[in-house]
Amino acid sequence: MLDRAEGALLINGEGIDHVSQAEEMVKLATAVAHLIGRSNFDAMSGQYYARFVVKNVDNSDSYLRQPHRVMELHNDGTYVEEQTDYVLMMKIDEQNMQGGNSLLLHLDDWEHLDEFFRDPLARRPMRWAAPPSKNVSKDVFHPVFDVDSLGRPVMRYIDQFVQPKDFEEGTWLSRLSDALETSKKHPFHTGAGGQISAH
Repeated sequence: MLDRAEGALLINGEGIDHVSQAEEMVKLATAVAHLIGRSNFDAMSGQYYARFVVKNVDNSDSYLRQPHRVMELHNDGTYVEEQTDYVLMMKIDEQNMQGGNSLLLHLDDWEHLDEFFRDPLARRPMRWAAPPSKNVSKDVFHPVFDVDSLGRPVMRYIDQFVQPKDFEEGTWLSRLSDALETSKKHPFHTGAGGQISAH
């Protein structure tokens, strides 16, 4: 999991696959998170993890809880000061639904990475404004791209919250979103109850 070249990890916890075991699932996910590395504090939940229910009807100001909306490719870490090393997801239960696939894209596999990473706008600090549900009291400013300790590209991006300051930024961000969404390199992943995916 710590090897960037490997991409993602899927864990099936044996005997932990029913909603009545939700607390055990959270403990298992927490243990896996501690094995992988540092966790970011989630201001929305007030914890080092977020746990929420997606219902058929939702009036949330975040795409995260809107079940009939396709959520665009993004990565976590937009509103934290420290780097986000990984994202861990677990579906505890599902009822009366179909679909809900997770679309994954390893940054190193993205065929448009060089084009966007080398663009001068990639390093320009941009404004990220959160809706009230995020419990973030101030806007955050950072570029879309940076580099890790080995000089490899890292990305912090979610199209819902970036606030372009001018037409140039808006056009570049729109092209970036389109290039992510139309990539031929992203596999689908469907998680069963109790299954952990880390990427």
